[in-house]
Amino acid sequence: MAGFRDVLIHDYDGLNLNTIWVTIALYLPALEKQIQSILDKSLPPSEELTGS
Repeated sequence: MAGFRDVLIHDYDGLNLNTIWVTIALYLPALEKQIQSILDKSLPPSEELTGS
């Protein structure tokens, strides 16, 4: 992920928007599940429901 960020920041003139879209479409769903799993483990139940 850090490498992708570096390309976005430092080589923005050479970016291929189709490659970026495919990368997002392929990897974002798995990343979202991983983040949700981390949040589910770290937040107490009351905070999960209220968002505070």
